[in-house]
Amino acid sequence: MEKEKLWTKEFLLANGIQFGVNLGYFMLYSTIGIYTRGLTSVEFYVGLVTGIFTFASLLTRLISGRLLERFHVKGILIFGVCLSLAASTGYLFSDSVTILLCMRIANGLGYGLSSAAIATIVSSMLPPRRLLEGLGYSMMFFTLCGAVGPSLALNLSHSDAQQFDKVFIVTVLSTVLTAVLVFFLQRGQKQSPKETNGTSNDEKNLQHSFTLATGIFLVLTFLLAFGQSTVVACLNLYALDNSMGNLSLFFIIFAVANFLVRLFMNPILQILSERVVFIGITILLIGVYLGIFFADSAVWLYVLAVPFGAAMGFYYPLLTTKTIKTISKLRQGTSNSIYLASEDMGFFVGAIFWSAVAGVLGGYRQIYFIAACLAVCMLLIVLCYPAILQRWGVKEDVW
Repeated sequence: MEKEKLWTKEFLLANGIQFGVNLGYFMLYSTIGIYTRGLTSVEFYVGLVTGIFTFASLLTRLISGRLLERFHVKGILIFGVCLSLAASTGYLFSDSVTILLCMRIANGLGYGLSSAAIATIVSSMLPPRRLLEGLGYSMMFFTLCGAVGPSLALNLSHSDAQQFDKVFIVTVLSTVLTAVLVFFLQRGQKQSPKETNGTSNDEKNLQHSFTLATGIFLVLTFLLAFGQSTVVACLNLYALDNSMGNLSLFFIIFAVANFLVRLFMNPILQILSERVVFIGITILLIGVYLGIFFADSAVWLYVLAVPFGAAMGFYYPLLTTKTIKTISKLRQGTSNSIYLASEDMGFFVGAIFWSAVAGVLGGYRQIYFIAACLAVCMLLIVLCYPAILQRWGVKEDVW
């Protein structure tokens, strides 16, 4: 059987938009703490400014599922990008923590709407038989943002709060370019009424698996993002406090490893079961967090960027695919929104929690040992997953 076409013009354009939507997010999420430290010396506020963005984004997830199923997805995407553009411009005038918090909230709302909309558009254009493969390729663009964003911000600002205007200007320009690309996108039509009122037996049977299988995958997504926020939101501050210098190379190495893993994901999954891969990459995560805890130089962190990138390269496509598959394909807007909501919640809680813990413990090193313990909890969930479903009588081919 001939493979259905994946790399269409629309697929490339949609992923280009996804890159633009996420570039500003990564530029600021990993580095805004440095700018905030120029406004206040209280670590809690540093974490709050970082995390309030994802909290605002989370709020949009609560309604975006229904909005995406009822209205024109492209219209929601345009509104979200425009709101992000307004907030990005406002950063240039944020000379106090209060104003900065307001801009972060507005930016988070815009990002929440635009990221959910573009994720829905991308997943809707993928052939069902190539969903995991397509999401893996799509997430490469997301990963590329994870490398380019922090590295670009760190090199533009030189980790100096006084030079952050350059970062904000680039964020504005990238958002403008994204808005231009959106107008060329053909996808994103309003779904027909019959798609939002399904009452088939399959739809009813999915309700039980939604509360169990989907719930477990959402918990894993939350814990993954919660642990990852120690790196994304705190690693630069950890490096500055320990005289390790600019870590822009870390994010580049992370992205390269992430990218290479996704190129070989399908062949690996043809040899190993997804459950075995889940177990393996979770053990790898435990090792990475412990490695950062014991690290005494930037070189050691660069080495750890390889397994960290590889683990995340497997984890996110697998979790996204599992979440979508446990929810009716007629509810793509909802499935994407609740998945992204659990991820946002992890990053929001993580950014504030880890900064607060670092303030209490007198440094960021200790949080990586806690993150390793968190990964152990994830491993236990993965190991116990089949038993949990069996206990509740849910028969579902998820592995």
